[in-house]
Amino acid sequence: MQKKHFNSNYGKTECWYILNDGGEVYIGFKEGITKEYWKSLFDSQDIEEMLNCLHRFEVKRGDMIFVCGGVPHAIGKNCFLAELQEPTDIMVIPEKITPSGIVLSEEKLHSGLGFEKMFDCFIYDGADEETTRKKIFKEPKKITENETVLVDKTMTDKFSLVRLDVRGKYIYKTNSYGICAVVSGNADINGIFLNTGDRIFVSEEEKELIINGNAVILFCAP
Repeated sequence: MQKKHFNSNYGKTECWYILNDGGEVYIGFKEGITKEYWKSLFDSQDIEEMLNCLHRFEVKRGDMIFVCGGVPHAIGKNCFLAELQEPTDIMVIPEKITPSGIVLSEEKLHSGLGFEKMFDCFIYDGADEETTRKKIFKEPKKITENETVLVDKTMTDKFSLVRLDVRGKYIYKTNSYGICAVVSGNADINGIFLNTGDRIFVSEEEKELIINGNAVILFCAP
């Protein structure tokens, strides 16, 4: 899809790792939603009905949600998450005005495609709620007491995501460059002390993460 419309090898596949309880997300068309109907809601800017076309899911801390490019989605209220996505700014946005009142430019809405072609970017294979849930909610794969794989090559070849639960000293072998993000606690990582919310870039030459502390860390890599 991204190659056809944007001449890009990368699209907008992304994932969300939920960091709190009580939030909500909207993902995937319900059954029967057509391109013509979706466009009509854009023309009328009926945001409430746009959201009603999507499945609404309550989320909790630790949920892992995988969103393929082209699947309509929105992050709802009370939702705090870590997001990882393909390396592009490609977006098609059906809301002309953001919830905070910012008026978006036409270019921002259709990313250069125009208002007709932008609706070809959505995937209209609507499904029931349970089918959609099974498709997007991914079960973490616990490798060791300290290491849990959240996204691997069975989901996408564009990025990976691992959660590291560290209590004391732990060494994690890396296969490439990446970004470490501390989502709770604090730790020394390769000689740099990090608190909750801090992030560092890890070069390919470092080969491993030497971690000392008490923290939950996300390691994002290609």
